[in-house]
Amino acid sequence: MTASKFDIPWRTTLTITSFVCFGVGSLILGLLWFPIVHLVVTNRANAQRTCRKSVHYSFRLFIAFTRITRVVGYDISGTHNFQPGQLIVANHPSLIDVILIGAQISDAYYVVKEGIRHNFFTSLIVRSTGWVSSLDPEQMIEQCVRILKGGGNVVMFPEGTRTVPGRHLSFKRGASVVFLKSASDLVPVYLQISPQILAKGQAWFKAAEHKIQYQMDIGRPLSLGEIMPEDGSERHNTRICTARLQKLFADKLR
Repeated sequence: MTASKFDIPWRTTLTITSFVCFGVGSLILGLLWFPIVHLVVTNRANAQRTCRKSVHYSFRLFIAFTRITRVVGYDISGTHNFQPGQLIVANHPSLIDVILIGAQISDAYYVVKEGIRHNFFTSLIVRSTGWVSSLDPEQMIEQCVRILKGGGNVVMFPEGTRTVPGRHLSFKRGASVVFLKSASDLVPVYLQISPQILAKGQAWFKAAEHKIQYQMDIGRPLSLGEIMPEDGSERHNTRICTARLQKLFADKLR
């Protein structure tokens, strides 16, 4: 629903405040808190884990702020109890998907585009937490498989970028390869935002013109055998698995 002319100035102020808080919070974490963590916690893996948990709590704080100010409404359903060693796969309709998912998982690795590593506000977060870059696909797959087999949680967006409004889902092979190689449980997370704001190519300040409602449905964990009961060559399995995951999401989101 489009806001009235009386609501738009107030909503614009709150929306700008939300994104300013996110930017300032990212700088505080990256420039101040994370260096302290890595200085005090000498074990690199433990330091990165502390940084990831810090990101989780900052995401929860951001979600709470936008909920209280009614910038965004949230409706979260499904299983909330994520288990160690699970691959979390989600569609990517908006700019804040990572924040919403991250607020639900206390310690997760994210596969991020290389551009995120060079963004002024997010680069220090990525480097301090051990998040995985998608620049080198083979290295990315190896890292994700190692994390999952070590009991970590990995979050992936198979589309590789935000969904373009009006286009059908188009999954890339990366998530399927990680799923097949790790044989970990896969948790599908279905995301919808109404109206379709903060999508690829849309300016974030346009969100101020609308009352936004976010829906997050956390599906039950799926084993490799449920998705791929048969066996074939690696190339065949990757293609079939990708098609089945894409259909699973398309059917659910429809």
